[in-house]
Amino acid sequence: MQNAKKYTKKRITIDKFVPNIDKNTNEFEIKPNVAKNCYNFKVSEGALKTGNGFEKLTLPDTKEENSTVKEFLEIPGVSFKKIWRYKYYSDFNKDYEYILIAFGSDNKIYFVDMFGYGPIIIPINQFNFSSMPTALSFRVNGKDVMGFCSPTDNFTVWYCDDEPYQVEDIPKFSSICLHNERLFAIDSTNNYLVRYSSNLNPLNWKASVTTTSGGTIEVNDYKGMLKNLVSFLDNVFVFRDFGVSKISGYGANSMFSAVNIYNSSCKVFCNTACICGNNIYFLQEDGLYKLDGYNVQKVDDSFSHMFVGRSQEYANTCFYNGKLYIACNLNFFDDISMGTESNTQKNNALIEFDITTNSYNILRGVDVLCMLAVKDLTISKLIACVNGQNGCYMWQLTQDGCFDKTPLPKNWTGGKINFGTMDKNKILKEVNLICKNNCNLTVKTDEQTKIYNIKPKESFQKVRLNIKGKYFSFSFSSNQKDVFIANPQFVFNVED
Repeated sequence: MQNAKKYTKKRITIDKFVPNIDKNTNEFEIKPNVAKNCYNFKVSEGALKTGNGFEKLTLPDTKEENSTVKEFLEIPGVSFKKIWRYKYYSDFNKDYEYILIAFGSDNKIYFVDMFGYGPIIIPINQFNFSSMPTALSFRVNGKDVMGFCSPTDNFTVWYCDDEPYQVEDIPKFSSICLHNERLFAIDSTNNYLVRYSSNLNPLNWKASVTTTSGGTIEVNDYKGMLKNLVSFLDNVFVFRDFGVSKISGYGANSMFSAVNIYNSSCKVFCNTACICGNNIYFLQEDGLYKLDGYNVQKVDDSFSHMFVGRSQEYANTCFYNGKLYIACNLNFFDDISMGTESNTQKNNALIEFDITTNSYNILRGVDVLCMLAVKDLTISKLIACVNGQNGCYMWQLTQDGCFDKTPLPKNWTGGKINFGTMDKNKILKEVNLICKNNCNLTVKTDEQTKIYNIKPKESFQKVRLNIKGKYFSFSFSSNQKDVFIANPQFVFNVED
């Protein structure tokens, strides 16, 4: 008579879920508390909780603390692709005004007062842009103005109390920034040139022998096209396809020179360069990096494998409340489509990266084209242009795990567990956990896949399973708005 097989009881306990994901291709080496894939959950205090979401933008109707909040009114047939914030002193109103400015799909510039006058966005009909403009605020003749430039359009200046006007003798630019009272810009027709304006008049770009005049700087060391300018600390940084250059001033900032400070064999996603506290953060093909003004350091590469097969042409970033928000296009290695994901999507995910802890979570299913952090008076919110089936409108970040009040599907998937053997049988007897809202537990083995619906309970509960296999993997998923999953313990009988 053959001896009966002997089993030993073993437990896998997840005391605390760990933020971030593990890119290890050997799923058996992933620790049980670390995800192979995770989206629309947020790991907080070791538990899986409700992640981020978006709702339609709301604006107050006055500058007072308890003003009525009204939903931003959309314009039928017009979607928004880029947004900016404009603060200026109004001679007409004798007060500072705060304006939200947007570039529409009809190539017009729109604006809305963030504090009153109705949540209706108004077009500036005088000028249309033939390509996506870049905009920034600076001072001309003692007034706070907005300047708009693009690679194909004349430079446009607008002081909100007056009509906008074009300055035709200024070169066309693809990127622009303000630094030490001068404007610096990438010349769209001579891409190796960075131009700078007079420091007495930002609209004067003519070069002369005077120390206050405008001029040009050649940045041509074959590290790719000049893409993006960022003013940071005492320098202007030029982000390029495969490197970063630094423009420094000397002679009381009357003369400038450029040196290359960083070379990369991986492509830099230049539009993601974003000032976050004491560093500039940016993405490139192999991960997230930061620049302190002198040195470049890799911060994280655990999600860069999800760039495979996906374009990051429309990736963009925003810094808000100590976190870097990265809108990008990730490969989740499945055939699922959700939220605003579609064949026309530019991005499908938003990474919320905490620059203090280097931890992050991923919101999946929202196509974010542009973001703007606004902190003015009673407003503190991250505003986004989100692309959807009906166009691209303005939304605001929430923490309710929903998009437009519809819960986003949530998933946490771990690696594989085999207790070090592939030829021995294991029996998963039960799972003990805290689950305060409905969720599903999916158990996969080498032989089968089973899905268990776990009912909500405030305290620990036991779920009996009795599944046999050589190896196991687990997924928690939910379509609920609110979720809380903590301290799961999986109890096995493992063949000796």
